[in-house]
Amino acid sequence: MFEFIFEIILIPGFSYPGAGFIWLISRTWKSKKAFKEIRKENLDMNSILGVFIVASPIIIYNLL
Repeated sequence: MFEFIFEIILIPGFSYPGAGFIWLISRTWKSKKAFKEIRKENLDMNSILGVFIVASPIIIYNLL
């Protein structure tokens, strides 16, 4: 059951913030890749990065 939730909801949901971060960083190096290309390149890496991006402010807020 958890695998279904993870594959269907969490990976695509967290891939947007992760791909957005990579897209912003790639713009500083004058990359011409579109957001859709970056998102489709490595969905797993984008979703893991997205989890860290979403979770880090929550963790920092709870530590203060």
